[in-house]
Parts: sequence; structure tokens; C-alpha cells
Amino acid sequence: MRTLTLFFLLTLSLCLNAQTFVKHFTVDGTSTLAYALEVHDTAIFVAGIIGDTAVPNGLKSFLLRLNAQGEIVHQTTLRPAGYMHYVATRENSMITTHDGGLICVGYAQDTANEIFLSVTKYDTVGDISWYKIIDSGNLNFETFFGYKVIEDTMGNFFITGGTHLFGFTRTFFAKVDAIGGLQFVKWYNTIPLFNEGNGICFAANGNLLISAYSQTNPVLPYWTSVQNTCFLEVDTAGNQVALHCTTDSNTRVEYNITPTADGNYLSSGAYYSYRHQGAGYAFKEAITKWTPSFSKVWEVREGSEIYVNGFTDFEQDANGNTYVCGQNAVDSGIYTGFNGILSKIDNGGNLLWYHAFRLTGYDPGRHYLYDVDIEPNGNLIAVGYWEWPYTINIPFEAVQVAWLIRTNSDGCMDDGSCGIEWLSTEQAGSGTVQPSIIISPNPSADGIFSVHTFVDLPPCSFITVFDANGRQISRQPLMSSGTLLNLYHQPSGIYFYRVSNGLEEIQSGKVLIQK
Repeated sequence: MRTLTLFFLLTLSLCLNAQTFVKHFTVDGTSTLAYALEVHDTAIFVAGIIGDTAVPNGLKSFLLRLNAQGEIVHQTTLRPAGYMHYVATRENSMITTHDGGLICVGYAQDTANEIFLSVTKYDTVGDISWYKIIDSGNLNFETFFGYKVIEDTMGNFFITGGTHLFGFTRTFFAKVDAIGGLQFVKWYNTIPLFNEGNGICFAANGNLLISAYSQTNPVLPYWTSVQNTCFLEVDTAGNQVALHCTTDSNTRVEYNITPTADGNYLSSGAYYSYRHQGAGYAFKEAITKWTPSFSKVWEVREGSEIYVNGFTDFEQDANGNTYVCGQNAVDSGIYTGFNGILSKIDNGGNLLWYHAFRLTGYDPGRHYLYDVDIEPNGNLIAVGYWEWPYTINIPFEAVQVAWLIRTNSDGCMDDGSCGIEWLSTEQAGSGTVQPSIIISPNPSADGIFSVHTFVDLPPCSFITVFDANGRQISRQPLMSSGTLLNLYHQPSGIYFYRVSNGLEEIQSGKVLIQK
């Protein structure tokens, strides 16, 4: 028994003192977008969505379990028959349940472009216990998006999100029992009419608070109307108790809300003003502390007010400090993408530090951090994804790769650097899910693919493409700066590629042409 105890303590010590790192990973060799993170005692869980190369225009969800070193040890994917599956498409759409498992909310889209609420329960390992696809039950709504979830002490799950119809949005509130049975779903027709639920928490009185944003006049064009922060209060049966809306000179969008130890509330999101027609939005990251009556205690706004900045998620420590993640647009006269952001704010609303993270060599690129958690030893761990190359006119040509960042409590790495531009990252784990090469877009609508390498390839490396009958149809050298794979004259179908240097195979996979 003493030996086992010492082994346990040694293992725990290693986990608690795990080194800082920056990891990247793709799942099944396709675009990988990570949105949600949960840290357990000996595991890190990451959830998001990936492209499905086997199904034209298909997407599926994934859940990864990583060890304390950030290495992938377990992978689960889900794509129900007939659906594209989106799970954990927003931060905090995954939570740890009371039984030690996980619950994720999202949505599923069928071949008729109808969108349904999706709820998936995972066990402690990361395998699927059950999943449900839930119809809104209201034919007036064309979409039914699940954004956030919370659990009560009885194992019931309360979910919020948005239902869309012809550009108008309403907040919904749903209750699902411990085995996925829908108890009810309610919609709220309050004024202002344009709103959706982006965050949810329990209030001190046992009711629930839903953070949302509302457009005062949904008929007006977006560049002239004003949106306000709203907190919808409902009881556990879904009855509306109150609607708390604030007014600002500019606009607030709230992504999260949580109670604080001193009886107040924190919310994070974006503070912005509309530009003019054709110029888009202007954003600053924002986090606000509210009294129980929703007057401001303090507010922190950070970042340059350009494009789509925002604080997407936050966590609080025992001392009342708040650690925030998000993204901030890079603008030096010409838009050049995004940095991932980590920041610390004390209990009085003072910004203590603000660090930007970016991969050099991948410009212009967008680097997002969507979810952050605090490990038992005080280290910070954040997840998101980056995409490169990025152009405003052709945003979907980018390679999308999930990344995971662990820093110390000051947002710094073991070498003392803080918020630097990272020259390189490590791939996270088992080689079957970690390609050295990513091909995009995949599927391709015209047979033109971009081949991007993320490691130094041996000299004289080639990519060879075969049709379904094993006939070679293309062979060309790989360039470190990127390679254009032209299969324009080939018909629609699945093709197989192999990367080698003539002596050994480096990577193989498949690409899909869907004309």
C-alpha cells in the first residue's frame, strides 16, 4: 500500500509540474477546429469539429483525451448518419459532469439544411455514452443551435442557444435529463426581438441567468442599429422571471456569465461600435463585473478597436483573479490576421498583463484562443485553432490546425518568454492522427489543392496521386514554401496520395474531388 501511495504521489507531482508547451494537432488529416477544453486531474479533454474527407461537404465532431504532456492518448469522432455534426462550436459548450464524464452541446445539420440541437454525453475515458439530436418542434424556426450547457445537482442539463428564422434570432432554454430525454424547450419573445443565449449560470436564488445580446430595432441595417447586453432570468421550469438589459453608447455582445465569490457576476465578450455600410464592425475585447442588479462594478476593454476582437472565455482563481483568453486583430495599416490572447485581471478590475501569441512564418494568419482553464498548480492552459494562409477574399482556402498552449500563472513559458511569437510548435502525440502535411481544401470543388508542410521533409520528397484503381495520375516534388496539386482534369471521386523520398513513405491519405 505504501508503494502504491508513493507511486500515486509521484505521478500526481509529475502532472502538476508538467512543463509549459505549445502543441498543434489535426485529426484524421483534415482541418481541425478546437473550441472547448476541460482539465481533469490526469487528463486534458479537447473538443471541436473536423472536416470529413470521406463525405462531400461533411463535418464531424471530435473529442480528444491528452495526457499531462499534451500528447493524444484517445480519440473519439461522431458523425450521425445523414448529418453534418457540430459539437463544441463555442467556448464552454463542453463541461465536466458530476459523474466525472463530459457533456457537449452543439448542432447537427441534415441534407435538407435543417439544423437541430445536438447533445452528446461522454464517459470518463472519452467514449460516447449517448447522443441525442433534438428537433425544435417548431416549424417556424429554420435553425436550432445549442451554445452553452450547465448541470444541476440531480444530473439534469440546462441548455441555451439561438433559433434563427430569416435573419431574426430568439433565445431558447431547454432541459434534458441525465439520459438525454428532452423535458422541455422554451423560446422568449421579449423586446428587443433580436437575441440569442450565449452563456448560462445559476443565480444565488436558484434561478438561471442567460447572457445574450439584443438589437434594439432588428429592422434597421446592422451598421445603424445598436445592440445591448441582456441577462434573461428564468426559473428551472423555463418561466421568464426578469429581463435585465443595459444601455451603452456602443454595443456589447456577451459570450459568458458566471457568479463570483463575492456575490457578483462576471461576463466576457466584445464591446464594439458599428462602422458604416461596407466597413464591417469595430471591436474591443471586454470583460465586466456586475452587481446582482446588473449595474457595472468595473469593466476592462482592451485591444485595438478593429475587426472581430473579443474575450471568449475566462476562469477565476481562489484569490478573485480572472484569466481571460480570446483574439485580437493585428492591424498596422493593412489587416494581417489575429493573435491569440491571454490576460490576467485582478479582483479590482486592474489589467495585470496582456500577452499575444502567434506563429511566425504563417502570415497572414488567424490565431484564435477560445477556452482557458486553470490547472491545480496554477498553470494556464488554453485551446483554439489557427489558420493559414488567410486572405479576406478567399477565407476558406486556409489550412486549419488546432493548437494547445500551456503557460505558467504569469502567462509565460519555462524559458521566461511571455507572449512571444512562436517560431515552432510540437505535434501533439500519436503519429496516426498527426500529419506532417495538410492538403486543403479537402474536398475540392475544382480539383485544385494546396499542400502545406509542417516539418522539414527529406530532400527529393515527392507527392504521388493514384485513382481508385491504383493507377498513378500525378507525381510532383514537394516545396517547403507550399505546393499546388492540380487535379483539375480529373473527374469527381476519391483519390489516394503518398508522400515519400523514394526510400521511405512519409505520409499517405486521400483527397476528394466533388465538382
